Amino acid sequence: MRFRRGWNRRFARFQSACRHWWSRRRTKRQELARRRRPSKELLRETTSEDGEREEEGPSRVEAIVVSSDEEDAGPTHVHENGRDLKEVEDWDPQKVRQLWKKHRGRKGRGASLERVAAYTPRGVPIKWKSLSLLRGCQWLDDELVNGYFELIRRRSCCGRRAATPGLPQVEVFSTFWWTKMSANGTGFDYEGVKKWSQNMNLNEKDMILVPINHSNLHWTLASINLMEGRIDYFDSMKGHGLSGQAGKHVLKILIRFMKRVADEDSRIALPKRFNKRIVKKIPGQNDPGSCGVFTCLYGERLSRGMPPPFDFEQKDIAHLRACMAADILMAELRYSVG
Repeated sequence: MRFRRGWNRRFARFQSACRHWWSRRRTKRQELARRRRPSKELLRETTSEDGEREEEGPSRVEAIVVSSDEEDAGPTHVHENGRDLKEVEDWDPQKVRQLWKKHRGRKGRGASLERVAAYTPRGVPIKWKSLSLLRGCQWLDDELVNGYFELIRRRSCCGRRAATPGLPQVEVFSTFWWTKMSANGTGFDYEGVKKWSQNMNLNEKDMILVPINHSNLHWTLASINLMEGRIDYFDSMKGHGLSGQAGKHVLKILIRFMKRVADEDSRIALPKRFNKRIVKKIPGQNDPGSCGVFTCLYGERLSRGMPPPFDFEQKDIAHLRACMAADILMAELRYSVG
């Protein structure tokens, strides 16, 4: 009898565990099926007639439904709540801050963070996961920095019709360019980036901006001024800590690169000699994670021909983070230009 009672108790616990497991699995499958419904049906379910929320769930901004075919097709086929992204109301820093405040303290769902928030001018998607890094004092990733510098490049447009008159003609290297060029900071690999610069007509450029990722620990910026024959290095830590010797190494690599470019193509009229400078009189960071924001803002000011020192400080960074997020969502530099 004792054996039978013990066996019954163990079997009852096993049945309870199985029921719990199947209940969780069923709930998860129902949630996944609900997320995969068409965006209009999802919007009717989560929004009342007067526009107020009826139940918990993804926010209006997070409810982006994109099929694999639509995502590959480009930004004109991406829909937010059943509408073209171009038809969505304008973003501004205040709306971005309201969104962040609404979701303060929430970790967010992995599926919603993996959805596309915006596209770069070249059609590269930027996910909400990356865009959310502009909140607080978080460290920016390559996807976000590249997206912002693409907006800088499009504004100057490098000779295209839509170029803003009066601005320098600016070319931008991807953050991965420096990683490949410097062999992860340990060498010099010109052949690895040779194809990247072959299609650039440097005779039409006034400046090249090079955002630099130092082993996913720190962001800095180098600018190659082709008109004045000067290479400048901008570091928000001003040479302290990790970036102490990095500036000299970056300048050395970039001068070597420009010499190779001139030797490879005699049609490019480059200055015979480049001066190098580590710029000290610039705004500096006082928090641990805003080096990427400073790097982006340095590049934006330089692309408008503004010499250092620039027109922002550490106290402005919280507001400028929201401005950068709004600019990326709108695919246009509006609010972070100072």
